[in-house]
Amino acid sequence: LAPGAAWSAPIPLEAVGTHGLLELGAAGRAHGGVRPRGYQLGVSLGWCPGAFGRSKLLTVHPRVLLVNKLSSPIACKQHEAELTGDILQPGGQAAFHWLRHDRPRLLSLAFLGDDADLSVCDWSCAFPISDVGDLTVVCRLPRTRAKLFVSVDVQDTRGTRTLNISRNVFKYQL
Repeated sequence: LAPGAAWSAPIPLEAVGTHGLLELGAAGRAHGGVRPRGYQLGVSLGWCPGAFGRSKLLTVHPRVLLVNKLSSPIACKQHEAELTGDILQPGGQAAFHWLRHDRPRLLSLAFLGDDADLSVCDWSCAFPISDVGDLTVVCRLPRTRAKLFVSVDVQDTRGTRTLNISRNVFKYQL
């Protein structure tokens, strides 16, 4: 164990076919003004395959998975957290962890364009990812401030919350 690390809450291993959330608090104290990051993980309990079929299998996976289906890089961050964001390349996917547990669990996106420069990006309004379904987020293109409508499809599969981020195509004209 890392110095200052703590054990997670216990995980019940009786009900095969269930899934849930495992929260690991930040280990240690802040160093140089930077707070350590805590983690949220998805867990699912199933049966082992094949000859081990009577044994239980505990699978640990990312709680939040971001998938960029856009043709340009995007940045994502926890709303009201520091200005740094994680960059997600086109076609890429990455686990996302809340940076600050003392801030609301809301996400913000920024469209980066071709130069992928975080210093000129314009962050979207905050939105929750706690509910499954589709939502539209308005992002502004860097430098031009033109609006881009982005579709965020929130899905929940076996404890992983997957956010598919793609270009919003309106089916109806207003």
